[in-house]
Amino acid sequence: VPYVAAETQVCAYDRFNTGQSGADFGLLTMDQVTADLHALRQALKIEGPIITVGHSIGGTFAVAYAIRYADDVAGGVLVDSAYPNHSARYLAALPAPAASENPEITSLRKTFVADVASWKDCCELSNWDEVAAQFESTKLGDTPLVALTQAKKPGANWPDLPADLADRLEEVWQGIQRDYAAMSSNGQVIVAEDSGHGIQWDQPQLVLDAILAVVKTARK
Repeated sequence: VPYVAAETQVCAYDRFNTGQSGADFGLLTMDQVTADLHALRQALKIEGPIITVGHSIGGTFAVAYAIRYADDVAGGVLVDSAYPNHSARYLAALPAPAASENPEITSLRKTFVADVASWKDCCELSNWDEVAAQFESTKLGDTPLVALTQAKKPGANWPDLPADLADRLEEVWQGIQRDYAAMSSNGQVIVAEDSGHGIQWDQPQLVLDAILAVVKTARK
């Protein structure tokens, strides 16, 4: 953080049900989550425009915020970010069920089916399908946007699956990152060759440099 804070103000927060923030046991929509963040900024008098940064599902919230408050967001850095319907995409990439199929595929299918169902009952994701449709139909103009992604390593991430299926599932994740970058005419994908999902731990300098690069572009 000091590395970035030398160039610009840095703020971090814990959303509901995480870290030191309070718990809200009701179902929240994505609009409520982004509105809460906006209200927090107003209360703390944090002036915009801002660069949104998020990892995994945090990247999803960062994009949702940029969509709702487009005039207040100058850029974004998404760190191996999840997508609203990524489990459904994984499910669609699996072969049709067969009695003789690899047990690992059967188990994975059950996991993806459960994931698709559980999103609708998970605190901040109660309107997940609506958010997915919004993401797929929204563009962010020329807002600088960097999608950092782990390298495509089928054997590492899906070691128990046939090589061709593992490769197909890896391509689903890479496709998600390309979709994010395509939301802006000034978007790009940067591959973290030596990272897993936690790029901020495996290659932190890559994340820091991406943030500063977006800040520099936004200031121009």
